[in-house]
Amino acid sequence: MGIARYLSKLGSVLSAEGVVPVSKGGTGVTSPGASGNILVSNGTAWLSSSNTARVVALANAATITFNADTTDIATQANTQAAGTLTINAPTGTPTNGQKLIFRIQSTNEQIFNWNAVFTGSTDLAIPSFSTGAGKYDYVGFIYNSTAAKWQLLAKNFGH
Repeated sequence: MGIARYLSKLGSVLSAEGVVPVSKGGTGVTSPGASGNILVSNGTAWLSSSNTARVVALANAATITFNADTTDIATQANTQAAGTLTINAPTGTPTNGQKLIFRIQSTNEQIFNWNAVFTGSTDLAIPSFSTGAGKYDYVGFIYNSTAAKWQLLAKNFGH
């Protein structure tokens, strides 16, 4: 192909409006969706992503489950009587390096019963109980797809 023809084709691609199909090297996406979203690639497809944390309020219950596909920060206002709070394995499909924060404000101290998919380390043990007394407790995890575990990165209690 001659250089003039190549530049002509390049110019038409650069000035094109609308959707560029995947077959022509585009994303096939018309818009990133809601305001503030950006397009990102996961290596096989283009996704709409946001820089805004997805905060999900969990029901006031003695057992909770978050969805890894829709949650970055899971919050719970827990007014249960003192007892055990069971944290189940998240549903959905977590991605390697995904972060998840659990924030609980409990009226009464809760003993945590973490699913085995949540792990602590030799220098930061997974917490055993909440502060209670209406204080906020934060627990932060990162997903390790090789280990298939949510590994504890941070714990900060009593806010």
